[in-house]
Amino acid sequence: MFWGTGLDKEATLYTKINKWSGKNKLGLLYQTLANKHTRKLRSSSLPRKGAATEGQPNIEDFLNDLRRQRNKNEKCDKDKPSKPKVNGDTDKMINTYAALTCSSNSTYAPDYYSKLVTLSYTWFVNDTKMNGETDETLRFQVTRAHKYNRYSCEATAMELDSYRSDTVQINPLYKPCPPVNITVYYMTNGYINLTWISEFDGGLEQLFILSLEEEANWRVVANITDPGEGKVAHVEFGPLTPGEEHVFQLQSCNSINCSSFVDDIRVTVKGDEFAETSLTVVFVICFSVIGLVLIMAGIFVCFKITRGSFRQTGKPGDKNIDTKSHGMTPHYDDLHGTAREVAYTALGQSEMETTYEDM
Repeated sequence: MFWGTGLDKEATLYTKINKWSGKNKLGLLYQTLANKHTRKLRSSSLPRKGAATEGQPNIEDFLNDLRRQRNKNEKCDKDKPSKPKVNGDTDKMINTYAALTCSSNSTYAPDYYSKLVTLSYTWFVNDTKMNGETDETLRFQVTRAHKYNRYSCEATAMELDSYRSDTVQINPLYKPCPPVNITVYYMTNGYINLTWISEFDGGLEQLFILSLEEEANWRVVANITDPGEGKVAHVEFGPLTPGEEHVFQLQSCNSINCSSFVDDIRVTVKGDEFAETSLTVVFVICFSVIGLVLIMAGIFVCFKITRGSFRQTGKPGDKNIDTKSHGMTPHYDDLHGTAREVAYTALGQSEMETTYEDM
């Protein structure tokens, strides 16, 4: 911003009037307005000699006011109490008491007087003013809910408030909470997949311990890293003996203590249904093939026996054939006791044969 001096505001404040590079048009304007509204008889259109010089003190007064106001503001900032710092142990066990101290000093001069100034304090939690808390030290009982609180403070002296301190956050310490939503998934070959949701870790790093009961003793079978509060953790374990009940226990632990155990996790692993089914199918097929082979062998044997009997009873030239029993008519030659000798030639019957009509 230019004031008709040819300089900006800062340079105008700290530069002598006779050193201004501009023509002081603002001062001339002030003088013109003053002459216009005066009750003097002289015409304001013709400023008398030295009018610009008489208008100059008005500019000086204006600049002096600016300087005084600036010095006043600087003095207020200078006299404010120093920016506080919150001190105290922020890692506290649950159900114990925490104490936070707002440390600040008065900067009011002279130094010996600043030591006599009494400071008052204002405490804030999550940027909200805490009513009734004006002491230098803030005390409260720690609970799990305090892990979400951020504390800060301000100091006040001579009605001047300091800048607000940086925030600090309480870290409640406690044994972790047990896991929740435990689910067992059965896999092949006797393996299981165990999943659960991680809960509050007690303010410290935690891990999960899975134990298996063996003859009234518990054996640790897995240590699982915490994925974070509210997230799903899992572990695979096996192989387990099919058909037997296995009992597991799961708990979370940190450097302070371990959580309580959840209810016993009872698991009974079934055999490989696919393998059992395949074995059954193989047995069925084998027995079916064996049965079919035996049936075919029996049919073949019966066929062979029947065919052999037929050949023995129906052989041509057998002298023991009883023609009467089969209803057959005896040959004529056999009836007369003559021996039948038949000879055939290519031309016809031989002379030795006598026909039935000749007899």
